[in-house]
Amino acid sequence: MKLSKLLGFLTFVLGLVVMIGPWTFARACYDNEMAAGTLVCHTTRLYALIGGIVMLLIAIILFKVKNFYVAKIMTFLLMALGIAMILLPIAIAPVCKAPSMACRTLMLPFLMVAGGVVTLLGLLFLVKGVKREVPKDTKDDNPETTGKLAEEQAAEELPPLNPPVEDTTPSGRFG
Repeated sequence: MKLSKLLGFLTFVLGLVVMIGPWTFARACYDNEMAAGTLVCHTTRLYALIGGIVMLLIAIILFKVKNFYVAKIMTFLLMALGIAMILLPIAIAPVCKAPSMACRTLMLPFLMVAGGVVTLLGLLFLVKGVKREVPKDTKDDNPETTGKLAEEQAAEELPPLNPPVEDTTPSGRFG
């Protein structure tokens, strides 16, 4: 299995977990837990749902991708989404401030761990597995240039930058 397909599969599973988690096992606070006003953790839950949907879209693109550069860009987007997922319950859309609230004890650590896993997965993919493959039709079959560096080939083809100039001045100082 190619590494991009494995990353796509793991991203798909994490995207589903991030989408479902804040609505079920890593839930936000219930409406009756707060006496008046709206709960800020419901906004965090909505943003986590949107982040999970974006993760699913990135996973689908990683399943289908055959281009090296597209896979690399998707990996960078995935890492940025993971960092945003870490910052979501802290800075982007903070959860409730009371330490006994369900969103602080369940959703905050869940989103931070999920974001960390996504970021590490993308980083691992970049460090370990992304290697540029040379397409078969661009290989050099010329025996004269095989093994030469690109700079050597360019130096053979181009004229020198400063061609020698003939001295046309008369001999002596005042000629």
